[in-house]
Amino acid sequence: MRTLATIKGAARPPKPVVGGAGFMMFGTLVVVGMKTLKSVDFDTTFKNFIVVGISVAMCMIPIMNGKFFQFMPDWSQVLFTSPVIMGAVTAIILNVLLNGIDAKGASLAEG
Repeated sequence: MRTLATIKGAARPPKPVVGGAGFMMFGTLVVVGMKTLKSVDFDTTFKNFIVVGISVAMCMIPIMNGKFFQFMPDWSQVLFTSPVIMGAVTAIILNVLLNGIDAKGASLAEG
């Protein structure tokens, strides 16, 4: 039993290593997101500002107050408690509502 505990403990990376790896991963994700937003046309239409701004704001709700959506049904908690899902769904819905979709399924804002 003692050998198993030693092996089990050695196989687990220390918390600072996991934290550092997570920090790098999320930093990389932010850079990729910024690179993607660089290609968005913010000059000719204000609609894209609205999509990005409201989506980021919706991401912040579960981060700042995790119990904000506790009144919602249990089945919807996955959507309302995850900042990533909340922001992505908000961005998709707002983009479709404000920019529309053409017959090929691409966003009209893409050109």
